[in-house]
Amino acid sequence: MKNLLASIIIGSACLLLPEHAGSEEIRHVILCESDGFAPHHCDLPFAPRHAEIKEIRKAKQLSSKPCIEGKSWVADESGITVKNGCRAEFLVVFRVSDRSERRERRHERSYSGYRQEESEDWSRNAPRYIEDPSDIVIRSFEDVLNRRPSREEMRYYRDLIIERYWTERQLRRDLRHQGR
Repeated sequence: MKNLLASIIIGSACLLLPEHAGSEEIRHVILCESDGFAPHHCDLPFAPRHAEIKEIRKAKQLSSKPCIEGKSWVADESGITVKNGCRAEFLVVFRVSDRSERRERRHERSYSGYRQEESEDWSRNAPRYIEDPSDIVIRSFEDVLNRRPSREEMRYYRDLIIERYWTERQLRRDLRHQGR
């Protein structure tokens, strides 16, 4: 009887916990729209403690005017700024981690992404992709350059994601730099 009662209490507690309690990511969708062609800044939702921004991307375009990253919308740590008639829903993903993970990532970034290929420890800590790298490349090209990638571009950026562990954020930054 005690085991049954304990199971019911634990099951009920799990149902009452917030959705992100056991996950590593928290996702928010925010609507941001420019008034006419004037720029408009939308603040990001508050980040939970020990969270950092993993990605900000356009989830759904609502305007007939194009919403192109770097041209009609930009995002940074403070929020999203839209202009030129861009109206869209944006996905903001926070990564929740403990201090040791953040310290480790900061240390990795300080070496400009350099790593030794032969290190076995790196392969164990390599990111596991939940999403197909091709989808990431296509979405990034459509958002930043307003076109689909060529076959060569697809191969090049897929290799960067798979072999060099590029994030979507790095890919988008590279595309914005090329588009100038």
